[in-house]
Amino acid sequence: VAAVAINEIDDELNEQRGVNRGHIEMLATARDFRRRGLARNLIYASMRTFKELGMTHAALGADADNLTGAVRVYRDCGFEVVQTYTYYRKRLG
Repeated sequence: VAAVAINEIDDELNEQRGVNRGHIEMLATARDFRRRGLARNLIYASMRTFKELGMTHAALGADADNLTGAVRVYRDCGFEVVQTYTYYRKRLG
């Protein structure tokens, strides 16, 4: 497998929030296949499918410190940052 996109439409959550949003749950490209446009094509295919299913928005989550260039691809595809999170961790032991 060179690349994969797993998409979801959560009808219950959409109804609660009053939105029609599809979510790209996972997007991955194997290292040897990066920089060939596969992720971008999967994003566009996902958005077309969402639109065909009546969605008006698409969303995805990303690690802002991702070193693969993924965030740049998402922005190039028209996504914008609307929320950020901070995670804390502590080593036990």
